[in-house]
Amino acid sequence: MEGRFGINKPIRFEEVERGDLIVMGSHDLLLERVLEYLRGKGIRVEAHWIGSCGGLLSLSLGEADISGIHLLDSRSMEYNVPFVRELFPRGVALLKGYKREIGWAYRDHFSIDELISGKLRLANRNKGSGTRILIDRILDEFEGASVRGYGREYFTHSSACEAVVRGKADVTLTIRPIAESFGLKFSAIGWEEYDFAVREEILEREVFNEFLKELTSKKDLSIAGYDFPGDIGARIL
Repeated sequence: MEGRFGINKPIRFEEVERGDLIVMGSHDLLLERVLEYLRGKGIRVEAHWIGSCGGLLSLSLGEADISGIHLLDSRSMEYNVPFVRELFPRGVALLKGYKREIGWAYRDHFSIDELISGKLRLANRNKGSGTRILIDRILDEFEGASVRGYGREYFTHSSACEAVVRGKADVTLTIRPIAESFGLKFSAIGWEEYDFAVREEILEREVFNEFLKELTSKKDLSIAGYDFPGDIGARIL
Protein backbone atom coordinates (compact mmCIF):
# COMPACT_ATOMS: atom_id res chain seq x y z
CA MET A 1 0.00 0.00 0.00
CA GLU A 2 2.88 2.37 0.71
CA GLY A 3 4.17 1.97 -2.83
CA ARG A 4 0.78 2.66 -4.32
CA PHE A 5 0.30 5.86 -2.36
CA GLY A 6 3.90 7.06 -2.15
CA ILE A 7 3.73 7.83 1.57
CA ASN A 8 5.49 6.70 4.71
CA LYS A 9 3.93 4.60 7.44
CA PRO A 10 2.10 6.75 10.00
CA ILE A 11 3.58 6.29 13.47
CA ARG A 12 1.54 5.87 16.61
CA PHE A 13 3.65 4.84 19.60
CA GLU A 14 2.37 1.68 21.26
CA GLU A 15 3.11 2.96 24.77
CA VAL A 16 0.63 5.81 24.30
CA GLU A 17 -2.73 4.91 25.83
CA ARG A 18 -5.29 4.34 23.10
CA GLY A 19 -8.22 6.74 22.96
CA ASP A 20 -11.86 5.68 22.76
CA LEU A 21 -11.96 6.72 19.10
CA ILE A 22 -9.00 7.27 16.77
CA VAL A 23 -9.53 9.27 13.59
CA MET A 24 -6.76 9.48 11.00
CA GLY A 25 -7.18 10.92 7.55
CA SER A 26 -8.02 14.05 5.62
CA HIS A 27 -8.45 17.32 7.46
CA ASP A 28 -12.02 18.64 7.51
CA LEU A 29 -13.56 21.56 9.38
CA LEU A 30 -16.92 19.92 9.99
CA LEU A 31 -15.32 16.68 11.18
CA GLU A 32 -13.30 18.73 13.67
CA ARG A 33 -16.58 20.08 15.08
CA VAL A 34 -18.05 16.58 15.36
CA LEU A 35 -14.99 15.36 17.26
CA GLU A 36 -15.03 18.39 19.58
CA TYR A 37 -18.66 17.60 20.41
CA LEU A 38 -17.66 14.03 21.32
CA ARG A 39 -14.82 15.29 23.51
CA GLY A 40 -17.33 17.50 25.28
CA LYS A 41 -19.25 14.35 26.20
CA GLY A 42 -16.14 12.89 27.82
CA ILE A 43 -15.14 10.63 24.92
CA ARG A 44 -11.37 10.39 24.45
CA VAL A 45 -10.87 11.22 20.78
CA GLU A 46 -7.57 11.24 18.91
CA ALA A 47 -7.37 13.06 15.57
CA HIS A 48 -4.36 12.91 13.25
CA TRP A 49 -4.61 14.84 9.97
CA ILE A 50 -2.30 12.76 7.78
CA GLY A 51 -4.21 12.82 4.49
CA SER A 52 -6.65 10.42 2.85
CA CYS A 53 -4.00 7.88 1.84
CA GLY A 54 -2.34 7.99 5.23
CA GLY A 55 -5.72 7.38 6.83
CA LEU A 56 -6.36 4.27 4.74
CA LEU A 57 -2.87 2.99 5.53
CA SER A 58 -3.55 3.54 9.24
CA LEU A 59 -6.78 1.56 8.95
CA SER A 60 -4.90 -1.33 7.34
CA LEU A 61 -2.38 -1.28 10.21
CA GLY A 62 -5.10 -1.23 12.87
CA GLU A 63 -3.98 2.21 14.09
CA ALA A 64 -7.18 4.05 13.17
CA ASP A 65 -10.90 3.44 13.69
CA ILE A 66 -12.20 6.01 11.18
CA SER A 67 -10.63 7.73 8.21
CA GLY A 68 -12.15 10.70 6.37
CA ILE A 69 -11.19 10.43 2.69
CA HIS A 70 -11.68 12.24 -0.62
CA LEU A 71 -9.81 10.29 -3.31
CA LEU A 72 -10.77 10.60 -6.96
CA ASP A 73 -10.04 7.54 -9.10
CA SER A 74 -8.68 8.78 -12.43
CA ARG A 75 -10.01 5.78 -14.37
CA SER A 76 -13.62 5.67 -13.20
CA MET A 77 -13.77 9.33 -12.03
CA GLU A 78 -15.51 8.00 -8.91
CA TYR A 79 -14.63 9.13 -5.42
CA ASN A 80 -13.42 6.79 -2.66
CA VAL A 81 -15.29 3.58 -3.59
CA PRO A 82 -12.60 2.14 -5.94
CA PHE A 83 -9.87 2.66 -3.34
CA VAL A 84 -11.71 1.05 -0.43
CA ARG A 85 -12.96 -1.81 -2.61
CA GLU A 86 -9.45 -2.57 -3.87
CA LEU A 87 -7.57 -2.16 -0.60
CA PHE A 88 -10.08 -3.70 1.82
CA PRO A 89 -11.95 -6.73 0.45
CA ARG A 90 -13.12 -7.26 4.04
CA GLY A 91 -12.98 -5.61 7.44
CA VAL A 92 -13.63 -1.99 6.43
CA ALA A 93 -16.94 -0.27 5.66
CA LEU A 94 -17.40 2.91 3.65
CA LEU A 95 -20.05 5.33 4.91
CA LYS A 96 -21.51 8.22 2.96
CA GLY A 97 -20.34 11.64 4.03
CA TYR A 98 -20.93 14.93 2.24
CA LYS A 99 -19.72 17.08 -0.64
CA ARG A 100 -17.24 19.92 -0.21
CA GLU A 101 -16.63 22.82 -2.58
CA ILE A 102 -12.96 23.03 -3.47
CA GLY A 103 -11.02 25.76 -5.23
CA TRP A 104 -8.11 28.16 -5.21
CA ALA A 105 -7.71 30.48 -2.21
CA TYR A 106 -5.60 33.64 -2.53
CA ARG A 107 -5.09 37.13 -1.11
CA ASP A 108 -5.24 39.45 -4.10
CA HIS A 109 -5.40 37.84 -7.52
CA PHE A 110 -4.92 34.44 -9.13
CA SER A 111 -4.65 32.82 -12.52
CA ILE A 112 -3.46 29.33 -13.34
CA ASP A 113 -1.02 30.83 -15.88
CA GLU A 114 0.67 32.86 -13.14
CA LEU A 115 0.96 29.76 -10.98
CA ILE A 116 2.50 27.45 -13.58
CA SER A 117 4.88 30.16 -14.80
CA GLY A 118 6.29 30.66 -11.31
CA LYS A 119 4.93 34.16 -10.75
CA LEU A 120 2.81 32.96 -7.81
CA ARG A 121 3.95 30.77 -4.92
CA LEU A 122 1.96 27.68 -4.00
CA ALA A 123 1.24 26.46 -0.47
CA ASN A 124 1.27 22.78 -1.41
CA ARG A 125 -0.34 19.94 0.53
CA ASN A 126 1.36 16.82 1.85
CA LYS A 127 1.92 13.69 -0.22
CA GLY A 128 -0.94 11.23 0.20
CA SER A 129 -3.60 13.86 0.81
CA GLY A 130 -6.57 13.96 -1.53
CA THR A 131 -5.92 17.65 -2.15
CA ARG A 132 -2.29 16.96 -3.15
CA ILE A 133 -3.46 14.31 -5.61
CA LEU A 134 -5.86 16.83 -7.14
CA ILE A 135 -3.15 19.52 -7.29
CA ASP A 136 -0.82 17.13 -9.11
CA ARG A 137 -3.59 16.13 -11.51
CA ILE A 138 -4.22 19.79 -12.36
CA LEU A 139 -0.53 20.61 -12.81
CA ASP A 140 0.06 17.52 -14.96
CA GLU A 141 -2.16 19.12 -17.59
CA PHE A 142 0.48 21.81 -18.12
CA GLU A 143 3.69 20.53 -19.67
CA GLY A 144 6.77 22.26 -18.32
CA ALA A 145 5.00 23.84 -15.37
CA SER A 146 7.42 25.50 -12.95
CA VAL A 147 5.60 26.02 -9.67
CA ARG A 148 7.31 27.95 -6.89
CA GLY A 149 6.70 26.49 -3.43
CA TYR A 150 5.79 23.04 -4.73
CA GLY A 151 8.28 21.36 -2.41
CA ARG A 152 6.93 22.96 0.76
CA GLU A 153 4.08 20.90 2.20
CA TYR A 154 1.29 21.73 4.66
CA PHE A 155 -0.67 19.01 6.44
CA THR A 156 -4.01 20.79 6.85
CA HIS A 157 -6.22 23.18 4.92
CA SER A 158 -5.86 25.64 7.79
CA SER A 159 -2.05 25.65 7.81
CA ALA A 160 -1.94 26.11 4.03
CA CYS A 161 -4.38 29.03 4.18
CA GLU A 162 -2.46 30.57 7.06
CA ALA A 163 0.69 30.47 4.91
CA VAL A 164 -1.16 32.48 2.25
CA VAL A 165 -2.45 35.00 4.79
CA ARG A 166 1.04 35.48 6.25
CA GLY A 167 2.59 36.02 2.82
CA LYS A 168 4.62 32.82 2.82
CA ALA A 169 2.68 31.75 -0.28
CA ASP A 170 0.26 33.36 -2.71
CA VAL A 171 -2.28 30.61 -3.35
CA THR A 172 -3.41 27.19 -2.18
CA LEU A 173 -6.07 24.65 -3.08
CA THR A 174 -8.59 24.27 -0.28
CA ILE A 175 -12.27 24.10 0.63
CA ARG A 176 -14.51 27.17 0.68
CA PRO A 177 -15.36 27.35 4.42
CA ILE A 178 -11.71 27.38 5.47
CA ALA A 179 -10.69 29.88 2.79
CA GLU A 180 -13.47 32.22 3.91
CA SER A 181 -12.63 31.76 7.59
CA PHE A 182 -9.16 33.17 6.80
CA GLY A 183 -10.61 36.06 4.81
CA LEU A 184 -9.17 34.82 1.51
CA LYS A 185 -10.70 35.15 -1.92
CA PHE A 186 -11.98 31.88 -3.37
CA SER A 187 -12.23 30.64 -6.95
CA ALA A 188 -14.18 27.36 -7.05
CA ILE A 189 -13.23 24.51 -9.38
CA GLY A 190 -15.84 21.94 -8.30
CA TRP A 191 -17.24 19.66 -5.61
CA GLU A 192 -15.58 16.62 -4.07
CA GLU A 193 -17.03 13.73 -2.05
CA TYR A 194 -15.77 13.33 1.51
CA ASP A 195 -16.68 9.92 2.94
CA PHE A 196 -15.72 7.81 5.95
CA ALA A 197 -13.85 4.50 5.90
CA VAL A 198 -14.55 2.67 9.17
CA ARG A 199 -13.24 -0.52 10.77
CA GLU A 200 -16.19 -2.91 10.79
CA GLU A 201 -15.45 -4.11 14.31
CA ILE A 202 -16.33 -0.71 15.79
CA LEU A 203 -19.68 -0.35 14.00
CA GLU A 204 -21.61 -1.75 16.97
CA ARG A 205 -19.70 0.15 19.64
CA GLU A 206 -21.45 2.93 21.55
CA VAL A 207 -18.68 5.42 20.77
CA PHE A 208 -19.27 4.91 17.05
CA ASN A 209 -23.03 5.30 17.52
CA GLU A 210 -22.36 8.66 19.18
CA PHE A 211 -20.14 9.67 16.26
CA LEU A 212 -22.74 8.62 13.70
CA LYS A 213 -25.57 10.37 15.55
CA GLU A 214 -23.66 13.66 15.64
CA LEU A 215 -22.59 13.29 12.00
CA THR A 216 -26.10 12.62 10.70
CA SER A 217 -27.46 15.56 12.69
CA LYS A 218 -25.60 17.84 10.25
CA LYS A 219 -27.79 16.94 7.27
CA ASP A 220 -30.22 19.79 7.96
CA LEU A 221 -27.51 22.44 8.27
CA SER A 222 -26.82 25.09 5.66
CA ILE A 223 -23.08 25.81 5.55
CA ALA A 224 -21.42 27.54 2.59
CA GLY A 225 -19.12 25.09 0.84
CA TYR A 226 -20.86 21.94 2.13
CA ASP A 227 -23.65 19.90 0.55
CA PHE A 228 -25.30 17.34 2.84
CA PRO A 229 -27.18 14.38 1.31
CA GLY A 230 -30.30 13.00 2.94
CA ASP A 231 -28.62 9.62 3.40
CA ILE A 232 -25.49 10.86 5.17
CA GLY A 233 -24.02 8.03 7.25
CA ALA A 234 -25.49 5.29 5.03
CA ARG A 235 -23.25 2.36 4.20
CA ILE A 236 -21.85 2.39 0.66
CA LEU A 237 -19.59 -0.68 0.96
